[in-house]
Amino acid sequence: MKIHLARSIAPVLTAAVLLAGSPAIASVQFIPPPPPDQGYPPGSLRGGASRGDCPPTATPLTALAPAESVWGLTTRDRPTFWFYVPYSLTDDRPATFVLLDSDRNYVYQTSSIRSTQAGIIKITLPPDLPPLAVGRYQWTLMIQCEVDNPVFTQGSIDRIALPADLRDRLAQSSPAEQGALFADAGIWYDALTTLAELHSANPTDRTTTSNWHSFLQSVGLSDLADQPLID
Repeated sequence: MKIHLARSIAPVLTAAVLLAGSPAIASVQFIPPPPPDQGYPPGSLRGGASRGDCPPTATPLTALAPAESVWGLTTRDRPTFWFYVPYSLTDDRPATFVLLDSDRNYVYQTSSIRSTQAGIIKITLPPDLPPLAVGRYQWTLMIQCEVDNPVFTQGSIDRIALPADLRDRLAQSSPAEQGALFADAGIWYDALTTLAELHSANPTDRTTTSNWHSFLQSVGLSDLADQPLID
């Protein structure tokens, strides 16, 4: 399967200008690749209205993904998925994450997702799971607010091979620069995870906070930029 990146990885980045001797990245903008022309139908970025045990909230259940297609690329064989959940996840209000391959076979499923507060959660495929092959997968996060009527968000992810030129540039870059490189290359999930982990580890750092805000704003998710990242 051919996946065309947003642009070739050039020395001059649109996402962030890496000036010689500059200690910080001014801004990170995601440059989306052309959307897929086949495979899974368009996803659902945000969950529906409140129901059952899920109270009304200002911001609904939301996947951290580009809004138009709810689809993104990764080079990782066990990627991390990120979601804003507007309430706690408990035994009485469980969440289930499901990942299917292109033939609709189950690749991974877990219902052990818990959190004690609203915020952005992450779901990483476990190390004992066979690595994802290159190809397209569909993910779904469901919250059982009401029997047989869950709130859910759904989208798709393509695992691609890491381009050799990008690999070389990543090897010579700091973590912050790596996030910008992934964003400029249109590799959503790798950029997201890199920047989220930096922001989580350094929540008061002005540069990581600015990068996180500008990155989410570039895909219409600015309403999530100040939400807590839950470990």
